[in-house]
Amino acid sequence: MVRLGGVMTWVRLAVFVALGCNPVVRGLIRHGLSRSQAVPVVVAGGGLLLAGAVALVIPTVLAQMRKLIADAPQLVASIGDQAWLGHLQSLLPIGVNVEVLLEQGQHALTRPAVLEKLTSGAVSTGIGVFGTVSAIVTIGVLALCLLATLPQVGAGMLALVPARSRTLVTSLVPKSPSQPAGTSAGCSCWRR
Repeated sequence: MVRLGGVMTWVRLAVFVALGCNPVVRGLIRHGLSRSQAVPVVVAGGGLLLAGAVALVIPTVLAQMRKLIADAPQLVASIGDQAWLGHLQSLLPIGVNVEVLLEQGQHALTRPAVLEKLTSGAVSTGIGVFGTVSAIVTIGVLALCLLATLPQVGAGMLALVPARSRTLVTSLVPKSPSQPAGTSAGCSCWRR
């Protein structure tokens, strides 16, 4: 079950992403696109960047994992040839033989029960990855909805300000991206 604190973190991240993408959307609007056209362009561009990053990272990670799994018995066996192993042996109590421990570790890596535990760890990792991907998708959808309706959200927030302070708050919001604002330049999302 998702905790409320986790959901609020997702909402905060979605607001951060939407406010971060809004200058690009506003730039596309200045170049003649409507907001309903600019938002999908920005989302598609972000999706392409994300897909490119994933396409670069995942094959490398999978290749390294395969290599590590294939080389694990040899890596354990090669530890016995290291100079630091003699030093480690001198530090351990009498009766503890590091080479025997290494042989037992190498033998354990080839047993089905150990491999089953390793694969159950892989399944747990897969579940964690699925949870992460679902959180990213949720944050993306929230950010997309917020980005598409940002002017209306800003107007709604402005309506929550007491009437006596609205002119002050409105004066803090820049009329255009190049015009300096008061102390609250981040509120430029309220303008179309």
